[in-house]
Amino acid sequence: MTSTSDLYDEHRGRAIVCELQLRQFGGVRAFSGEIATVRCSEDNVLVKRRVAEPGNGRVLVVDGGGSLRCALAGDSVAGTALASGWAGLVINGCVRDVDALGRLEIGIKALGTCPRPSGKEGHGALDVPATSRIDLDKDPRLAAGVRVVAGEPRVRYLHTTPGANADVLAAWQAVLGDRAQVLSRAEAVDTGLFGVVRNEHLARIGDAVVICGGDTVVLASAHEPEMVSKLVAFHGSLTPVETAIPLLTVVGEVKR
Repeated sequence: MTSTSDLYDEHRGRAIVCELQLRQFGGVRAFSGEIATVRCSEDNVLVKRRVAEPGNGRVLVVDGGGSLRCALAGDSVAGTALASGWAGLVINGCVRDVDALGRLEIGIKALGTCPRPSGKEGHGALDVPATSRIDLDKDPRLAAGVRVVAGEPRVRYLHTTPGANADVLAAWQAVLGDRAQVLSRAEAVDTGLFGVVRNEHLARIGDAVVICGGDTVVLASAHEPEMVSKLVAFHGSLTPVETAIPLLTVVGEVKR
């Protein structure tokens, strides 16, 4: 395996160095591979879900925000990752079951240890690979007839040019297929997604609504800041992970 020093020297103009001083916990000290990412805060549901997928020799990088209050992985998560073919785990957070981790033939690096398990609510974000990113501004079939693009990459609201609504719906349904629901405004409202919609608010929804499934996102590079296309992870659609958001209710007294 090529040393990290040699890799940096070979790619000095492009290489980025991780400045975190991570500790070694797995039975394999040196490991490498294409990375996949998960971002979560003291909740490892997405980590467990990701390591159950085929790893194909990749390395899962978990951004836990540097929290030392709980562990994002233990012997169960690491064992699943090993069985699924992941080369290693790199965690910006803590692990537990340290003795067991050291006996597993997988690379594991983390900030430290904590015996407390993480939450199990499923909050966080997964990375979206290039193959799942569709840029409407680079596909003439999707751009035709679209006047305004609103929403965000997981759910788009398309405002069409006069008379183009039917053609836009047909084109998007044909191109996206089962990767997204493409609904007319009336269909979207009828699903109840928006609750009760007053007539004066209907136009804000858009003439067509695109609800992405799986890990698909619809980018709009000519309509949005460049930073949107560079995001690693997205959320906002209807998968269980994206809709499991706590509701905070604030009750106060209005003083007149």
